[in-house]
Amino acid sequence: MTATLQFRPVYGAESDDPFCFLLKIGSVTVLLDCGWNEQFDLQLLQPLLQAAPDVDLVLLSHPDTRHVGALPYLVAKGGLKAPVYAAAPVAKLGMMFMYDHHASRNEVSDFSLFGLEDIDKAFTNTVKPVKHHQPVKLVLQGTALRIVGYPAGHMLGGTVWVLEAGSEVVVYGVDTNHNKERHLNGGQLSNVPSRPALLITDCSRVHIKAMNRATREKALKDAILGVLRRQGSVLLPVDSAGRMLELLLTLEKMWATTEPRLPYPLALLSHVGGSTIDYARNMIEWMSDEVQREFNVSNTNPLQTQHFKNTIRLCHCPADVNRLCGPGPKVVLATGITLEAGLARQMLLQWGADPRNAVLFTQPPRGGTLAADLLSPRPPGPLSLSLLVGRRVPLQGAELEAFEAARLLAEAAAAAAGEEEAAAAAAVLPMRESSGVLSQLKRSNTGAVEQVLPEQHAAFDAFGSDSAMAEEGVLMDGFAPPAGAMYAMFPDEQELLQQEWDAYGAVVDTSGLRMTDEALEAGAAAAEEEDQDVEDVPTKVVHEQVSLSFAATAQLLEGYSGASDARSLRTIVANLAPRALVLIGGGMIETMEMANECKRELPPQQTRVYTPATGETVTLPLAPSYPVAISSTLLHGLSKHALTSGNITYDVAWLDGEFSARPSSTASAEDASAAGSSSTTAAQAAGCEPAFILLPPGTAAAAQDALQQQQQHSGGGGGGGSLQGAGSLAAAAAAAANGEHFEAAAAADAVEGASAAAAAAAGGGGEAMDVDGSAALDDAAAAAVAAAAAAVGDHGGIFIGNVKLSEVKQALAAVGVPSEFRPGGRLVVGGSLLVRRDGPEGQLLMEGPLCEDYFKVRDVVYSQYNVC
Repeated sequence: MTATLQFRPVYGAESDDPFCFLLKIGSVTVLLDCGWNEQFDLQLLQPLLQAAPDVDLVLLSHPDTRHVGALPYLVAKGGLKAPVYAAAPVAKLGMMFMYDHHASRNEVSDFSLFGLEDIDKAFTNTVKPVKHHQPVKLVLQGTALRIVGYPAGHMLGGTVWVLEAGSEVVVYGVDTNHNKERHLNGGQLSNVPSRPALLITDCSRVHIKAMNRATREKALKDAILGVLRRQGSVLLPVDSAGRMLELLLTLEKMWATTEPRLPYPLALLSHVGGSTIDYARNMIEWMSDEVQREFNVSNTNPLQTQHFKNTIRLCHCPADVNRLCGPGPKVVLATGITLEAGLARQMLLQWGADPRNAVLFTQPPRGGTLAADLLSPRPPGPLSLSLLVGRRVPLQGAELEAFEAARLLAEAAAAAAGEEEAAAAAAVLPMRESSGVLSQLKRSNTGAVEQVLPEQHAAFDAFGSDSAMAEEGVLMDGFAPPAGAMYAMFPDEQELLQQEWDAYGAVVDTSGLRMTDEALEAGAAAAEEEDQDVEDVPTKVVHEQVSLSFAATAQLLEGYSGASDARSLRTIVANLAPRALVLIGGGMIETMEMANECKRELPPQQTRVYTPATGETVTLPLAPSYPVAISSTLLHGLSKHALTSGNITYDVAWLDGEFSARPSSTASAEDASAAGSSSTTAAQAAGCEPAFILLPPGTAAAAQDALQQQQQHSGGGGGGGSLQGAGSLAAAAAAAANGEHFEAAAAADAVEGASAAAAAAAGGGGEAMDVDGSAALDDAAAAAVAAAAAAVGDHGGIFIGNVKLSEVKQALAAVGVPSEFRPGGRLVVGGSLLVRRDGPEGQLLMEGPLCEDYFKVRDVVYSQYNVC
């Protein structure tokens, strides 16, 4: 049992700053994400640099800069030595994000915070990739931790982290999306263990509206075609390797299904676009069920279809856009979502002054950026912008001469240092003197290679006195030249290659030499690039102030940010019922709105809501929890029902019993066998035996009397027969009365704890009675148990699980009942029945006439639940 939890936002609380938080579980310090802004502001990183050496574990949730941007710098220069865990796509795509940022920054500035080698070291050597639902057990600072990742649904590989320490659970779920998309399943924040000690989530999506796929894709199509048909071009600023994939697949599908066929070019402008798509093609198992099903059935990869290859034109610079797309209207997805740097900023400088063009944003930009300025309300007419633009130019004149002189000095210094190292090595390891003779290697009958040293004159005679080797007079031992050779060579026993010959010479297989049209086009493009390549010359960065009269249209399209809306998030939080909720991310207004709504919907005695500021530490005192042993007799009489949640199957049962203080004696043989010798009990985990035991109804009083008689009969020691745990039982009762946490640690397949046995002797030779009633009871006790069981009666049925309307729709289609969604999250069945959610707990309600379809729908809905 962990005494306290401490949570401190390093940055990212009550603001739209990147995410970086410290969680302390006992003596273990966990770093949750280490994002950086696109300006790579070193001042923002100062609090993190102070804490980095003390971090014991790092967990990364998403691959974008907001979550992993500072990792290369921390590994290279920040003193971070802790293990880093992330889903496999987060490591690969995070590397693509940082490659793209490095290339974009290096084009316009002398960027030196981290290099390509630092990126490789951080994501290839430091990050330990894991799969979703794969438990990882760690022991850090003497504390046993178990971490499990669940899909977040925001980006490929995005993860909701669950940390378990003893009986306490902490959930870190930020930027989650419960909606299913083209290439991603919905997130599984709702599937994590319920009633965690702490839930950490963000509130940056307070103003996001719920929107179905058809509505948002129609809005996107209308906005794009409206610009193209007025002979304008569309610029879509996107991230490097995250939400860009969803938008790219959406546009490719739009180009494939629109009739008549769209004649407008569609391009992806990115430094790492080709590599990102190649990586994503190999991550089918991380994508949606629909993508996996198509791949398994027809071997179709959505990022590798012929239409995708023919439609998406990969460009690496603005010149490629003009060369591959030609003049006229076009759609370009360019990296650099904030327009502060990157290829999207370069395209803006070219297209921004034309009123026919448009800049369409699919994600709300951070405040204080150029993208936010373009979307801010402004009077009609062009917007005057003064932008600082950097570019690289070749060195000339005196600057070039000074650079060459410095380079020559550096090379001379390096050569001198190399000679000194070689001389020092030679002094330590003297060179072996040659024997002055040639040697031959021969294979004996046993297969071993033996060395034969001939006479010196015979070896030199083989070359002749005029040969170069004879003049040098030095040959390495172990090698002999073949007859007629001018120089020594290594022994070679390679067999001669078999080659077919005809009257004209060697036969050549020409099938591998035929070039496809794509190969010819690629070869022509490569040749053109080679013609354009110039000798690599040293450059410098020059900056100039450029005035831009922005007359193009700027618009934000909702529904593509890949995040749950506020109402859905609050519903998920209410179902999880965390004991403590920490809200981070978003501005101060958004944070307070979300906090007030959660406080209103969640009972205060159930969940405490915290909104810490940056640098503020929140200490969460955990309510007492007590491991409770279950009587073997009670356990064996349970009626179990299987419940599957995610990839885990549980046994669920009604449990009726009475609490009793547990004696400090050894467990009975029956309970020990029920618990199993190989199972790890809660008592072992806590370092002590459970203080309480749950007995069958009606047996607690008899057990207490028997224990008191047994203790009095044993000599009256131990303070007059007081029972162990009586004080704790009172504390537990008080905690339950106040609505605090009280935990009965039990499992149906492995009992966590073993019940104690105590014998009651009456008159020194009376019949012994087991505490849990497993021994033979007398007639009165048996009657009491039967009466208590009869009083409990039948519990009736209870529905277990959280059924989604989408799952109901699929189940109805499986039995041949048509249904469709209507606005407002309503499911219309057969044109006359309506299924919807209602109430604070989101109950499923069905409305309509009492007909045959009504009973079909009712049976289908009931079948989606587990009934206990």
